[in-house]
Amino acid sequence: MNATEEELKRFNKSFRPDSKFLEDVSVTALSQDRHRDESLRYRKKKQLENAKLILRTNIERVEEKYDFLKNEYEKVYAEKLAVEKESEQLKHRRTYLDALNRKSRQTYSRRLASYLSAYEWYCPPRNKEKLDVAWSYFENQTLPRHYCDKEALDSDGYQKSPPGEIYRATKLYSVLWTPLKELGNFGIGIGLYFTTLRLVAIITFIAGIINVAFIHFYDSSDYRGATESNGSLLLKGSASCSNFTWIQCSDCGPNFYEDDKQTQLYATAKYDSGLVFVVKMQCEFPPLKYALFPFINLVFLSGAFIFLNEYLERSEVRFDENEQVSKYYVFHLLSISD
Repeated sequence: MNATEEELKRFNKSFRPDSKFLEDVSVTALSQDRHRDESLRYRKKKQLENAKLILRTNIERVEEKYDFLKNEYEKVYAEKLAVEKESEQLKHRRTYLDALNRKSRQTYSRRLASYLSAYEWYCPPRNKEKLDVAWSYFENQTLPRHYCDKEALDSDGYQKSPPGEIYRATKLYSVLWTPLKELGNFGIGIGLYFTTLRLVAIITFIAGIINVAFIHFYDSSDYRGATESNGSLLLKGSASCSNFTWIQCSDCGPNFYEDDKQTQLYATAKYDSGLVFVVKMQCEFPPLKYALFPFINLVFLSGAFIFLNEYLERSEVRFDENEQVSKYYVFHLLSISD
């Protein structure tokens, strides 16, 4: 043991700290411990905040990645559904076109062309398949068709299909059995044309029935006498008279027919020894009771065409209402904000 250690021991034995000194030392130690604890808590708090920030950043990155993968999955799934739908449509198209091209669904013109295509003078063998394709295009794209599936049968009236419709069953408009009200599908003018055509046919048929008695009189012996009727079928029942005779005209000179106005009064003339002969019709004038039929017919035709005009105006409105277009729809705004 050297002198320094001995002096330190003597100092320790001789040193007796007072209470104030011990209190100061304790306060200092506690202050240092508190400062150290606060510093440690602060560092831990910063570390925790940094850890939370890093975790939040990682979560956002994961969410972005998840959204990106979800969108990619939805795109791939949508493309898959589109491919499946297109495949189903192509399958349905082939099935539907096969059904349309069956002989029972073909027009009679196509059947005749298909029958004649077996002969080379009508269609060379190399063009037989092209001819069938052309007829199929003509029937399914050019000719008008309407829907005939369950949805169309449940609705009121025909629904015209667009050209080349393959997703719903369609059929051609019948030439004989298409209702007149459905012709408005081709336009108001087409519907009004065939409506007018039908009504005029009915009106003229009734007018002909009214004139039957008048026609019968002109075709009877009461009008033409004992002579035979005209041989022409077009003149049968008309006022044409074949019962005539030649009579002498004492007031007619050789130059009587030089006046064009006077020639309209006579059918012909015959000169014989200076005498002038003219034609005189022997047919009887219709009695008054037969003359009433043209008057009745005139009254009927006047009223019928007045009715026709009113009916066509109502038909125009009906055809127009059956064809709904975008101009018939309006937007109803509940409120308009500034």
